[in-house]
Amino acid sequence: LLLLLLLLLLIIIITDKYIIFNLECQRFVLRKPSLSISEKGVISVQAALYGRADTDTCSEGRPSRVTTAPIYVLLRCDGKKECEINIRDVATPDPCVGTFKYLDTNYTCLPAIHVVACEGSLAHLFCGQVISVYGADYGRRDETTCSYRRFSFQTRNTLCSGPTNKVAELCNGKNRCTFRVGSSLFGDPCRNTYKYLELAYVCESTPCTSSSATRGALISVQAALYGRADTDTCSEGRPVGQLTNTTCSQPGTEDLVKTRCDGKKECEINIRDVATPDPCVGTFKYLDTNYTCLPASQSTVTLKQPHRL
Repeated sequence: LLLLLLLLLLIIIITDKYIIFNLECQRFVLRKPSLSISEKGVISVQAALYGRADTDTCSEGRPSRVTTAPIYVLLRCDGKKECEINIRDVATPDPCVGTFKYLDTNYTCLPAIHVVACEGSLAHLFCGQVISVYGADYGRRDETTCSYRRFSFQTRNTLCSGPTNKVAELCNGKNRCTFRVGSSLFGDPCRNTYKYLELAYVCESTPCTSSSATRGALISVQAALYGRADTDTCSEGRPVGQLTNTTCSQPGTEDLVKTRCDGKKECEINIRDVATPDPCVGTFKYLDTNYTCLPASQSTVTLKQPHRL
């Protein structure tokens, strides 16, 4: 009987340690899962699961709880260089009590340029070719980004997230793009929270040669300006006095760009050809072009032998 009691006590101790080990293991594995990339690029979440991956456990009557993780991980991580996930946000309420769970994520790294611009500041996108925006998000997803000299209540709301296509509308197809970050442009997803814009973009070759849809198409210049039409474009690090003249325009710029580029698949313009003479001395200037790709017309000529009578 004594041996039986000792054996029973030993089983209880082993079982208790096993349970504690699993709980500790679960807390250790899931405390601060994070995604990051070491090379130049941004995260693209392919799949995420919190629960258990077989078809039986946690399946009856609870499909939505197991599938909340992908949405949450997408919002927290897509388009970022790295991110941390608070496991409590996907683990509460418990989707299957008594089951040992884990968070499993599958993601790839897309080569892209990553930009963060705080609310009220200027965002600058620049490409030697043309800009193609991968994604943009305006709001707040952590407490540290753009937090300098901010009150804690202004950075506390980290579930403030608003994907936006405004950046793509403003910048796609251009080789440079500057705009001021703020709720007047993107809307306000969370009042009293200091927000920032986080975006990723790539530089692509001239649209008229870069895709199968436009391959073989020809450039058609719609407008071109050398001078200054606003105070934001190409303004970083410049004194106010160099930006105030927003009616500065070099005559003949559009005609020159049309002559060089219309009807071609690609073209290069030497800025000196439009910068002389200086249209507005003392103003910091830029060349801004707007063009579309037109399908090239194609004709076939059949040569026939002359008919002899």
